[in-house]
Amino acid sequence: MSDRGWFARLFSLRPRRLAVERLALQPCGEGLYLAVSPTRAQLEGLARQGIRAVVNLNTEGETGERLSPNVEASWAHVLELRHARVSFTVEALRSEDVERFLVTLAALPAPVLVHSLGGRRAAAMGLVQLGRTRGLGGAAAVCAARELGLACTLDPLRHFVEAELDRRLATPARSHAPSHDASCRISAGGGFLHEP
Repeated sequence: MSDRGWFARLFSLRPRRLAVERLALQPCGEGLYLAVSPTRAQLEGLARQGIRAVVNLNTEGETGERLSPNVEASWAHVLELRHARVSFTVEALRSEDVERFLVTLAALPAPVLVHSLGGRRAAAMGLVQLGRTRGLGGAAAVCAARELGLACTLDPLRHFVEAELDRRLATPARSHAPSHDASCRISAGGGFLHEP
């Protein structure tokens, strides 16, 4: 190989764009989408797709986080996305967290992405919003979510959401049969992912 051929090939190379895995969005009512936590590149893609606001349910320093909530907020600002944090853990979910989420969501422009590390908390809050906007109790909201392709089957989380919706409608909580799966999933085809 001549030096000229090598030199010409070197300078004819163009930088390649790395393929970015598109974030799977699960629709959950009018202008509301649920997902696992995005990467920085996926956040850029969401802005190009027309998402106007992001609600991050993660806590700072979670094991396996893609972006810390503070770094994500900075990137959202750069991308001209509204950003809000309503941090809580699955183990310590309270009615106050649900209220903070609903107040925050109401103040944001649609369409809104709600995300958490593996999607369980996003699924739970999406289920609450779906039930609230449709005026449904807990069991009816779970059925409506299934019709949208969502299946929240992590019993403690599902039971909390059902009880919260029932409380908000001032109806007594109902008991439900045990689930067949032990996790909530949001996957590429829809549904809910497991969070650690």
